[in-house]
Amino acid sequence: MESVYLFQGELCFARFLLPMAFFLPFIITFDILKKTAVLAGAGKTSLVLPVEINANKFLFKKAFINGGISLAFAFLVSLFVQLCIPGQYGFNGTFLSVLMGLLAGVLTIVFAFIPLKTVLSRPRPSSL
Repeated sequence: MESVYLFQGELCFARFLLPMAFFLPFIITFDILKKTAVLAGAGKTSLVLPVEINANKFLFKKAFINGGISLAFAFLVSLFVQLCIPGQYGFNGTFLSVLMGLLAGVLTIVFAFIPLKTVLSRPRPSSL
């Protein structure tokens, strides 16, 4: 397998990393928060969402923030690695494929728990 570069060439690593770093957290956050809101609205969970929350605005805002933070972090780490390595240094494609899979797994686990923590840490309205 040929060398793979971070930001140059037709099959550069950033071409696959950056979209995954944004869309994976975005979709996971949106999906989990939407399912939580539906369950809370149906009364199938002890979680009670405040009435003043606009559900769609809240869902997209949280999903966009999580995706943006993940994208910015992945971009900055990749840029740092690119600046630290010598010019024309390439990486092993198999190593980067394994690294991409591990990163996808970590993003999935982390961004499955962050939305739940966000919703569960919100103050609950008192029920008298």
